[in-house]
Amino acid sequence: MITTIHLCRTYLLLIANRQAATYPSSSRKRIDADKVAREFEKEESESTLDGEQGLQRTFQQIFANADEDQRRAMQKSFSESGGTVLSTNWSDVGKGTVRVEPPQGMEARTYEK
Repeated sequence: MITTIHLCRTYLLLIANRQAATYPSSSRKRIDADKVAREFEKEESESTLDGEQGLQRTFQQIFANADEDQRRAMQKSFSESGGTVLSTNWSDVGKGTVRVEPPQGMEARTYEK
């Protein structure tokens, strides 16, 4: 029978030896899931993507590292402009509706419902 004292003692031994937590598995080979996750994140951060994927990752990083006002500004500007404007400045975006600004040489169209 496992007692609370036994569990506390095991926990203290783990802390004292600074062993990584292991996850239950039927495999004989031990795999440190935390190590695998760290390696994956390291590879992902070091890899460079071109074109649309690189641009998408850049915007995801900007959004992830932004504060609440910047996220709100990004969401509002992108949705109100139909995807043509992306701003992180809430003081400008919060004042009113964001205008549609198509890329140079293109025109914005409105679609009837």
